[in-house]
Amino acid sequence: MRKIRTFIAVTPPKDFLDKLTTIQEKLKAKNLQIAWEEPQNFHITLVFLGQINQSQMETAAKATEIAAKSFLPFEARALGISYFYKRGADSIVFLDMADPQKNFRSLFKELFGNLINLGFYPPTRFTAHISLGRLKKKKLSPPERKKILAQIAETEVPDIGSFEVSAIDVYESVHDATAAKQRYHLLKRFPLEERWIYHFSQRRKKKWPGF
Repeated sequence: MRKIRTFIAVTPPKDFLDKLTTIQEKLKAKNLQIAWEEPQNFHITLVFLGQINQSQMETAAKATEIAAKSFLPFEARALGISYFYKRGADSIVFLDMADPQKNFRSLFKELFGNLINLGFYPPTRFTAHISLGRLKKKKLSPPERKKILAQIAETEVPDIGSFEVSAIDVYESVHDATAAKQRYHLLKRFPLEERWIYHFSQRRKKKWPGF
């Protein structure tokens, strides 16, 4: 049975992605040893599920749909450029994202709980970010990597504002051997639409369809 490398994410709209591309181009101009992500792949990962079969993907999609129906659209704002550094692992350069009401965190918790109840074991950590590039661990020593990442973090970039999070997407990640890159295929999209009559984690009433 074919396995599907699956992840669940938020996809920013094109106008926001265009602005983000200009930031990436400014960073590229530094000619640092970063493997840059292609703009069409920009997204905010909520949960990475890895290799699962078709039936499991459909189950995970249902959990995603349920989570989407329990939230209204919200604004997500770009904070600035940062990075993940861990000794012995690749370093990730990313755009940090946030929202004042912490809806990303609440959305992750809702999705995480739904998946756990269905027998999945998703990662427990979540940071809202858009990956821009990757610094390979094998090419540089830790001090060299830290120096490059510090240069990235010190780069002044324009404020590109915010966008409305209005849907959650389920993607398949496919390795393109010819380009040595991952290609992301959209499998399903679920709009955010608050529809539950009561949500125990938030302890507030919600709309019920038809009322």
